[in-house]
Amino acid sequence: IRKIDVEANTQSEQTGIHISQKDLFFSIIRQAGVLLDDNYNWNPFLKDLEELFLCYMPQLIDPNISLFFEKIRSKDKGISLLSNTAFITGNTLHKVLVHYNLAHYFDFELYSDEIGYSKPNPFLFELVYEKANLLRPLCKDQIIHIGDNYTADYQGALEVGFQSFLLKH
Repeated sequence: IRKIDVEANTQSEQTGIHISQKDLFFSIIRQAGVLLDDNYNWNPFLKDLEELFLCYMPQLIDPNISLFFEKIRSKDKGISLLSNTAFITGNTLHKVLVHYNLAHYFDFELYSDEIGYSKPNPFLFELVYEKANLLRPLCKDQIIHIGDNYTADYQGALEVGFQSFLLKH
């Protein structure tokens, strides 16, 4: 699974095209030597996958992150989310934000599986700029993109004129 994840991430970074959740699982199953018909009905599997993910909800690294978001909001700053998705969809990740009562802090959420492109594709960063600019007029250099991937997040944001901050593990 990790091998497929790394390969897909590299391909997405190089092409800027999102690789679908179904394609990722199809690759894993193919690597395991299982042959599936192209017309395989993925819906029951994907439904069960989401139920399991939400049953074993990821834990927040910082349970007090809402205080940080409140501080940002108190300074009349916006918060948005731009995420490459892979095995878990943006719709499911949004449910996690709702579960932790964090969704309302975000002006908007953009997920690669919903748009069809992945970071560092400039289209995604331009979309962030368009949506943010609709909320309040601003210049690109007034946006700071924070992420943990040097190529997709840090370089991708800088290339479109955003400020960028790389989180290190």
